[in-house]
Amino acid sequence: MSALTWPPQYGKTIEPNIGAGAHGGSFFRKRDVDHPIRKIEVWAAPSGDSIQGIRVTWRSSTSATIGTQGVEHPAAIDLAEDEKINEMSIWADTTYVHRVHIKTSSDQTLDAGRENGDKFDMNTASGFLAGFQAYADASKIYELGPYFLKPYVPGRTNNPLLGDSRGGNDYTALNLDRRVSKIQVWWGSGAEPKNSIDRELRKMKLTYEQADEKWFSGNAGPAPTMDKTYEFDLQARELVTKMTFWQREDGGGFRCLSGFEFETSKGNTFTIGTKTNKVYPVPDLGTGVLLGFEGKLGYCMDRATPVFAK
Repeated sequence: MSALTWPPQYGKTIEPNIGAGAHGGSFFRKRDVDHPIRKIEVWAAPSGDSIQGIRVTWRSSTSATIGTQGVEHPAAIDLAEDEKINEMSIWADTTYVHRVHIKTSSDQTLDAGRENGDKFDMNTASGFLAGFQAYADASKIYELGPYFLKPYVPGRTNNPLLGDSRGGNDYTALNLDRRVSKIQVWWGSGAEPKNSIDRELRKMKLTYEQADEKWFSGNAGPAPTMDKTYEFDLQARELVTKMTFWQREDGGGFRCLSGFEFETSKGNTFTIGTKTNKVYPVPDLGTGVLLGFEGKLGYCMDRATPVFAK
């Protein structure tokens, strides 16, 4: 399995490919965009000049057969979880399919049939195969077209900045190609703390899968006192299901954020800083995969919004 748990290796949309061959027999179409094919078995006809049958097995363990399985051992490949199909070619003419060739990212190859007719090179897109469309009967496959999945295209949420402070400069701590795996937050007081409400979010460090890091912290004003440090790990495939920010209730037009809280799909609740009556729920959590934060930053975190994958 890939060391990265995000982004996905493939999207859920199909790359269009032409069907190679001609209509005949019965129509077949089956695909699964959530569980790509993990095994392909191909039987050439006894004459060797046509493809008699193809059996595919998806990661869900569901199987289907196009045409008819032969009596001899098929040409076959078993795909590892992160193994991609780099090449797929089909030889066909106006009568039926003559040959199938497949090569994977691990240099596995599948070859069945003869190189008769025209060669059609398929667009393998992400390299993950969702299924096939075909025409076939008990003797041969007349037409064959694969359904490859397109690569995943990262999207992001665009929530409004949370808080109403008028201070701070723009900041962005964001990586669209990696998920946040650890959050560290420093929470502390200003120059003249009066009570716990004066304490605010001062500094944050995000660690991404494969150890990329992004920092953002208060960089102006009086030297802060760091009263507490919070550290949370987001496990593989742990999604944020709820997030809320709080803001200081005093400070005129320059009220910093005092804390935030989030819940996850693994039943964890992480609370940072001080809760107040100025509550800002995050409206759009996207897929729940946290990619970073944006906002306004002065000597504290004036305003913020999380960015999630969509």
